[in-house]
Amino acid sequence: MAGECVPSWETGVTEGASAAVTAFTTADLGSGDVLVAIGAFTSIGGIDATHIAAWDGIGWSPLATSTNADVVTALMLEDTLWAAGAFTQIDGVVAPMIARYHAGEWTSAGAGFNRSVNTLELLDNQLYAAGGFWLSGGTSIRAVARWESDSWAPVGQGLVGEVYDLTADPAGDLIAAGEIGFAVGVGEVANIARWDGSAWSGVGEGLDAIVRCVVTTDLGDGPTLVAGGAFDGNVAVFENDEWTVLGGGPGGVVYDLFISDLGDGERLIAAGAFGPSSAGAIASWDGSAWTIIAGGLSQDGSPPEARALGIDPTSGALAVGGRFDKAGGLPAKNFALLELCETTTPADLDGNGVVDASDLAILLAAWDGPDADLDGDGIVNSSDLAILLASWD
Repeated sequence: MAGECVPSWETGVTEGASAAVTAFTTADLGSGDVLVAIGAFTSIGGIDATHIAAWDGIGWSPLATSTNADVVTALMLEDTLWAAGAFTQIDGVVAPMIARYHAGEWTSAGAGFNRSVNTLELLDNQLYAAGGFWLSGGTSIRAVARWESDSWAPVGQGLVGEVYDLTADPAGDLIAAGEIGFAVGVGEVANIARWDGSAWSGVGEGLDAIVRCVVTTDLGDGPTLVAGGAFDGNVAVFENDEWTVLGGGPGGVVYDLFISDLGDGERLIAAGAFGPSSAGAIASWDGSAWTIIAGGLSQDGSPPEARALGIDPTSGALAVGGRFDKAGGLPAKNFALLELCETTTPADLDGNGVVDASDLAILLAAWDGPDADLDGDGIVNSSDLAILLASWD
């Protein structure tokens, strides 16, 4: 059938990372958008970089060369890159668990926190940080904090436990996911909670084990929350005030969820640890089943893990980070790029981005044959011509 495309792994783009890549973000550090990789590595692409580095499509540049513990997450806000994790110092700057990078220099961000920050989220131009902390300086802040000018403030009375991810739900409320037992002053929330601007509450009956990631997306019935983690089924959708496992799950704990077009429309992609090497660690949901993507990932001697997904702004490829040796059977140490299909109409037979006379000529030349079949019936005929003309220009 015309217009089909199969994503493929890019090879030879980088030497890979010395240890796991666990998160990505996009940032403009002064010369256009770059991909920022975060993780346990101390070198990447053959250069020294402790836990955070930038990929410009040609090579890697270190954003820090001396960090005393892992960077876990990062987010670009205006002209400043915010990075957070388990560190207390970064490039000689005392910055408990969170720091800011601007014009090539790191600075602290308020009093920081007493325990790791696992995620950053921007909601209504407000920066939120979440993790396993309960103090910022001398201020009691449980698990979720809000940045206010030059210091961190609590979000309600907070949560008891550790938050791994934040997102906004379809109504615009803040959703916190993780290993969460209680909302202070409210009661049990079972690993996922909602902040509506004035109070915390549970999200349905919650989920039965750690939630590692949560996104808002449309799987066909309108925008909804989708969670991934170590709970039964590993991926669940929140609809009609209930959580429902999606297709039995991909086969193991899910660390990240992402939406991308793999050549046949947007798909939900899960990254995780799905068991033996043959399980692949990265899978997509097609509406009825989970499928390993492009041969998946593998690792000699132990099961692979995919920990992070993102889009490389320099190429449009899907960036995949984790613990693995190969992607699609090709060498790829903890970092790989999956070249995606461009979003085009099937009627664009010559791939020039527009349906015009040259596409019509290709279709007419293939009349009564299979080569330019647009509707999948195995033959080019008047129904294919109608599809092409409907897509003209």
